[in-house]
Amino acid sequence: MIVHVSTGSSYDAGGVALVSRLINRSLADYSEKTSLPYHILDLGTPHPHLTDPYASFFSGSKIGLTMAMYRWHVARPDSVFVLSHLGLARAYALLPGAWQHPSALILYGIDAWKTMTGLRKRILDDVDLCLSISQFTVDLAHSYNPDFPETKILPLTLEDRTPQDEVDPALLEEVGEDFLLIVGRMAATEQYKGHDQLIEAMPIILQKHPQTRLVIAGKGDDMPRLQEKAASLGVAQNVIFTGFISEATLDALYTRCRALVMPSTREGFGLVYLEAMTRKRPCIALKNSAAQEVVADGETGILIDEQSAEAIAEAALTLLKDDALCQRLGETGYQRYHNTFSWPMFNARFQGYLDELLSARR
Repeated sequence: MIVHVSTGSSYDAGGVALVSRLINRSLADYSEKTSLPYHILDLGTPHPHLTDPYASFFSGSKIGLTMAMYRWHVARPDSVFVLSHLGLARAYALLPGAWQHPSALILYGIDAWKTMTGLRKRILDDVDLCLSISQFTVDLAHSYNPDFPETKILPLTLEDRTPQDEVDPALLEEVGEDFLLIVGRMAATEQYKGHDQLIEAMPIILQKHPQTRLVIAGKGDDMPRLQEKAASLGVAQNVIFTGFISEATLDALYTRCRALVMPSTREGFGLVYLEAMTRKRPCIALKNSAAQEVVADGETGILIDEQSAEAIAEAALTLLKDDALCQRLGETGYQRYHNTFSWPMFNARFQGYLDELLSARR
């Protein structure tokens, strides 16, 4: 029996929920191949698209999920556990070592970028298999914890499904085509994605390419400040803030944009780069970040040396002025996604790790 402990898997719950859905899909496939049963313990609430008959939902009750996890330990001594977030895994660490089953823990980024103490350190010491979505996450975790355990890499993929909800035609008419696009939450406590520097780059870009528009997709409590910044720099007419948009509208923005520009310093992986690559759009991202594991510099996009307005403007102007280059980078990015990050690649990697975990059963 394989038990997956998840923080939630609904479509509106972000990148960690996407990973949970990928794991659930891979478990179902693995079970079909091997006849090994599985069960999902999900902290979230049921949704119409979450129809797996082997899932239990706890609607935010961490106590309820924890007690269910303990019951599985008692009822199925042959189980192995996949713990899809360090926060939830702390409950697992409370079990005496002799009671613990073989387990795998998945790390994403900010959850691992701190000095590990207490239950967090205990679970890292106890799990049989540590997985991370990028080498960047592991390297940064090592900088805080020199004794961080050996960790294997599980690069992410995207779901092959139709985007949810309806397209916003008024927004698409407003933005037009060939704009620069950045996608991500604008939170006052997370000013690392590059929104500020990208807005600061717009006056430089507009001097040489006056018709350029920047579309900022997403919402967050930092949006009013960024809107004021665009106005103070005299570029408000060329910077469009979309606010919340549907999946279908975001999909349309990707297909209409010139390039995705997100020189983030603190992404654990960067799903937006994959999203752009599947739409054959080049990416501008930052070197010495997780992006360099996704974006191939000069092949699928441009990696800049620093998160500065000048570096962003130079890269953006390179793409804005060269149609052939954009097409070549986009085509190569599309192939790179399918050769390196597609569902079959993710599924094979994860199921290989399941084989390792099952071999560790005591």
